[in-house]
Amino acid sequence: MARVTLVVNGFDSASETFLVSLVEGLRRHGHEVTVHGLLEGRTSTRPGPGRSSGLPALASPRGVLAAVAFVLRHPGLTGRLTLRALRRWGPGTRALRAVLQAAPVVATDPEVVHVSFSPIAVELDDALGLLDPGTSVVVSCRGSGELVRPTLVPGAAAALGEALGHVTAVHVVADAVGDVVRSLGVPDERVHLIRPAVDVERFSPRPGGRTAAVDGPPVVVSVGRLHWVKDQATLVRAFAEVRRHHPQARLVLVGDGPEREALVFLVDQLGLGDSIELTGSVPPDRVREQLETATVAVCSSRSEGTSNAVLEAMALGVPVVSTRAGGMPEVLVDGQNSLLCPVGDPGSLSTAIDRVLSDPDLALRLGRAGRETVTKGHDVGTQREQFARMYEALG
Repeated sequence: MARVTLVVNGFDSASETFLVSLVEGLRRHGHEVTVHGLLEGRTSTRPGPGRSSGLPALASPRGVLAAVAFVLRHPGLTGRLTLRALRRWGPGTRALRAVLQAAPVVATDPEVVHVSFSPIAVELDDALGLLDPGTSVVVSCRGSGELVRPTLVPGAAAALGEALGHVTAVHVVADAVGDVVRSLGVPDERVHLIRPAVDVERFSPRPGGRTAAVDGPPVVVSVGRLHWVKDQATLVRAFAEVRRHHPQARLVLVGDGPEREALVFLVDQLGLGDSIELTGSVPPDRVREQLETATVAVCSSRSEGTSNAVLEAMALGVPVVSTRAGGMPEVLVDGQNSLLCPVGDPGSLSTAIDRVLSDPDLALRLGRAGRETVTKGHDVGTQREQFARMYEALG
C-alpha cells in the first residue's frame, strides 16, 4: 500500500463529494492519505490530522516567518530541494517559488503525489520536478481544465502538455478528456480511464421516496457551480417554456458561483421569481435532499467531463435530462437511461423536460435504468479498486 498525498486547492475543495469519496476509499483500501491544501497557507487555518498546507506567500505578513520556521523544522529537506532548484534554474524567484511550493509536499513523505486537477499541476510544474527521486506523480484530468481552459487562455494547451509530459500517470474521467490528453503528447500507456463513481448505498432510493416527487408539483433540480460552462441560463430559458405546460413546476438551482447575479437578473426579466430558487452553496447532505425531491434532474452544461451530480441523481432513481457535452454521452444513452439534448438549445431542453414531466411511465423507466447504470459501472467500490491498481502499477 502507498503513502499518497492528494493535492487540492483548499481543504474545502475536499468537501466535494467525489474527493471525499476518493480519500475515504483510498484509506479503506489501506493507503495512507494526506490531503494537502495549497491555499490554507494563506490563512491561519490549522491543517489538522491527515492534512498539510502550503506556505504563505512571502509577501504576506506571515510569509517570511512561516518560511523560516519551516526551514528550521526541516533543514535537510529544504536544503536538498534548494540545491536541486539552484542546479536547474540558478538563483532567482523561480527557484525560490518552486522550493516553497515543493517543500510542504515533500514533508508529507509521499510515495505518490496525486494532483486533483490538471490546472494545479500546471501551477506546480516546477515544484513537482523537485520531488524526491522515486516519487510517482498522478494528475487527474476532470474536464474543464482540458476541454475549456485551453480554448480560452493563450498558451494553456502548451503549458498543460508540458506539465502532463513530466508526470508518471494521468487519470481521466472520460474518453473525451483522454483524447485531449493524448493529443497533447501523453503516451497511451500513461493514461488511465477511471470514471467518476458514487456510493450506491448512500445514494439509494428510500422506500416510497419517489412517490412525493412523482405525485406532487413538478420539481426540476440542477446541481452545479453557477458558471457559464454549466449554462444554467439556457436551463432558465427552457424552464420558462416548461411553465407554459406545467404552471405549478418549480426549478431549483443548487450551487453558487460568478453567474449568480446574472441568473437572478434573468429570472426577474422572465417573471419567474416565484418559481425558481437559487439555494447557494449547500453541504453534500443537503444536495442529496434536493435531488430526492426532484421530479427530473437536469445537466445543461456546455462542457463536462462526467457530472458527479448527474450520477448521484441516477443512483437515487431520478430521471435525467442532459446536454451531450463532453463525456456525458459515454454514460447516458438517449431514450434508455436519460434524454439527451444539443448544447445551448433551450427549445430542445424544454421539450425533453416536458416529456419527463408529462409521462410518469417514462420518468419511472429512465430512473430505474439510470440506477442500474450507476450500480453496474459507477459504484465507488469499483472505482477504489481501479485507483488501487493504478497506484500499484506505478511501482
